[in-house]
Amino acid sequence: MMMIFGRWCVMAAVACLLLPTIWGHPLMAGEGGKGGATPVSKEGDLKVRMKAVMTEALKAGDLWTAIQADAFATSRLGVRSAGLLGASEVIGDPLFAFPQRISSHHQHGDTLVVVSGSRIYRLGIDGHPLAVSIPLSFVPDTGVMSQDGRFLGLIDRQNGPVRQLKVSVIAMPGGTEVFSAVIPLAVGDSLHGSPQIAADGSAVVVAVMDEEEEAVRLEVVRGSGKAVSVPAYFRPLGVGAGGIWGLAEPLSNREADERVWMLLAGGQATPVLAGTMGPGLGAVITQAAPAEVHIVLADGTLAPLALGQSLGRRARMAQAGDYLVLNTGIPSSRTEEVDLLGTPIAVATTPTTMFYRWSELDQPSTAKPVLVLPGVFAHGRLSERSVFIGNGLQLSVVDVGQPTLAAKPLMTAPRDIRFVDAVAGRLMLWLGNDERLVASEDGRVLWQGPAAAAYVHDPWYLEVRGEDHAVDWVRLAEKPEERLVMRLKLANPKLQELELDRYHRRLVAAASRSEWHEFDPLTGKPSGDPLRGGPRPRIDSVNAREGGLMVSQFARLVPRLLPPSDDSTLRWNPLDAWRVGPSLVVLDHHGQVHVAGRKRGTYQVIGSVDRAEGMAQSTAGDVVMVDEENHILARLATGPTLVTAGPPIGTVAEPFPEGPWRVKNLFYIPPRGPSLGWDASHGGFIPSRLRSPQMGGLLAVTASLIFDLDPALAKQLGALDKSGLRDADD
Repeated sequence: MMMIFGRWCVMAAVACLLLPTIWGHPLMAGEGGKGGATPVSKEGDLKVRMKAVMTEALKAGDLWTAIQADAFATSRLGVRSAGLLGASEVIGDPLFAFPQRISSHHQHGDTLVVVSGSRIYRLGIDGHPLAVSIPLSFVPDTGVMSQDGRFLGLIDRQNGPVRQLKVSVIAMPGGTEVFSAVIPLAVGDSLHGSPQIAADGSAVVVAVMDEEEEAVRLEVVRGSGKAVSVPAYFRPLGVGAGGIWGLAEPLSNREADERVWMLLAGGQATPVLAGTMGPGLGAVITQAAPAEVHIVLADGTLAPLALGQSLGRRARMAQAGDYLVLNTGIPSSRTEEVDLLGTPIAVATTPTTMFYRWSELDQPSTAKPVLVLPGVFAHGRLSERSVFIGNGLQLSVVDVGQPTLAAKPLMTAPRDIRFVDAVAGRLMLWLGNDERLVASEDGRVLWQGPAAAAYVHDPWYLEVRGEDHAVDWVRLAEKPEERLVMRLKLANPKLQELELDRYHRRLVAAASRSEWHEFDPLTGKPSGDPLRGGPRPRIDSVNAREGGLMVSQFARLVPRLLPPSDDSTLRWNPLDAWRVGPSLVVLDHHGQVHVAGRKRGTYQVIGSVDRAEGMAQSTAGDVVMVDEENHILARLATGPTLVTAGPPIGTVAEPFPEGPWRVKNLFYIPPRGPSLGWDASHGGFIPSRLRSPQMGGLLAVTASLIFDLDPALAKQLGALDKSGLRDADD
């Protein structure tokens, strides 16, 4: 029988705690849309589907998807495990876990599309696999999905033997390649920012930076016709069908007083103050006509939208579902009224938010708004469906997924709402008297107070700056007594830039690369003295502007609203593993070192090591953590504790022994078996490392799970080393 080990049951429990939030969301109503799986309305239907997915996955050699389906059926549906791995064990949580780094993930409706290594996985929002994974011929660096979810663009910077940019567009959900192309790259070229894809999948635009020349350019890759290179542009906002037009930011913005975008069409560049993309169309406010909205038609030409009123300052627009959402901005004063003496009186109108159907905007002269509301708006980050409207004291929400649009009251603010923003799954409200208010997207107040500036780093942490440049670190909570407000002790608060590690291990405030402070984000207290002259710690943060209910964590998806926890096994991405007697020692991709406790399935974090690239042993036989040059950074000592000073720190480590399984790279010899090499076609994935300690089975380490394999399964996952490749480099 397969034994699911580690703390994945805890992760399942945490996810279940979030289900009222997740299932209460308008997104969570079963998979729909073109090409989707049969909507799941009953638990029995889902049980049948998981059994079918397991069968299909095993036939296709996709063991990973089969394990996910079995884990979901066991933990969420109460089904007895199918025992896919025999006497082998899975260490870690299979749900939302993937074998290699996630290069991109996309939420469309209630479907999650995840690109991990050389495969595309499709999941329901609750983590159940929808189908067998789709194999790719390469491992992409990043990806982009069309707004309707029909096309997935995958991009890879290939370094050898020829430097080139590979672009492939995949039709979803079937996985058929629509087109692919390669573009030559120079030494020093790297991908920059997020790519964009045309609504019909006919073109992809990628920003490329030449790090040596400090130059940027756009590469427009088209399914028909030659690729086009556009120098001095980056941060593409969108691209039209066939790549004949696009919106992007010019490099000149770095030195300009006013930031603009450019509409690139017909060999001309038109400065744009605001813009957004719809299905095959665009909407812009040009610098030449700041009081009007123009629709960018399929051929790249501009046509005015008949608004019936002029735009004011800070007009905004966004794409939400099938709608263009437009706010008229802060109106200029009008003098249409007079007092009793006949003197003109300046009268200000209220900002107005309008909803237009994109399908009607190909005829902009006759298009009419579907809904008009007073107030300012923000597009929610948790889904494409929620648009929040602030007017006076009232904050309302419009669900653009409903057949009829209507504003529903969400909360009442203590002062007039002047501006609304949606960041990291939270709402930031600018109120009167220079106050800010942070709320959840379902209207619960998490913090309120005066602020010269405020930045939401993630759903639970807020940076507040006062007029005196002092910096407060705020732990957000619904109950005021559970909030934490800590004044950070900074040498020069004016110059400090704060970065929060996505795993909540550290908060770094940096004035430069060599002058920085480190704090514990849970308490706001300093973690040691500021270092001067030493390198800053590597920080992996979450883009607060990124949308969706889930965020990627190396090779896992984690619920965006998952509260910070000291149980780091929930955030586990193994990099290496070894057994010391019966205890399992694990180094993860975030530098944390875990050791199994006496209670089976629990792990203690005994320390953290920056820039650790693997595990090895010292000449004395101690387990050590090493850098990319195999120099020892830390050693495991009795306790267990992690020692980072004194001998043998800094010396060169020795490799682990081949062990009972005679492990060498990805080759191994099972007890009483032949020489085998791990074969991805037998299981659908490749581990990052194989380890053979004296106790236990063969450890196959992936980026989210560790497999402790028994000889029977290990033989099935390998192929005979007929050519003697195991010892070819001896």
